[in-house]
Amino acid sequence: MRARLRELYTTELVAVAARLRPGPCPHNPQESTKFAMRSVAHRHQSLGKEIAELEEQLDRLVTEVSPELLSIKGVGPETAATLLVAAGDNPERLRSESAFAHLSAE
Repeated sequence: MRARLRELYTTELVAVAARLRPGPCPHNPQESTKFAMRSVAHRHQSLGKEIAELEEQLDRLVTEVSPELLSIKGVGPETAATLLVAAGDNPERLRSESAFAHLSAE
């Protein structure tokens, strides 16, 4: 089993592991391993879907609040959200780079 799975990239490995079919009563190491790998693969897939949904929501919220921030080259939704959280309700207090650095050090 190890030789079959070793060369797979993560996406392929997760897909293969999710399709593993352990026996009804995993008493031997191979069947127990299949059971555990399938369980972890299903959790990986579930968390991947949740992350995608959260990223989509974050993108929507940042676009709604500050589309101009996203138009800056190199600023994506995560960076923009971090900046918005750091600035809070009063972005005018960040008059310079040093003001932002001071706020970030707190």
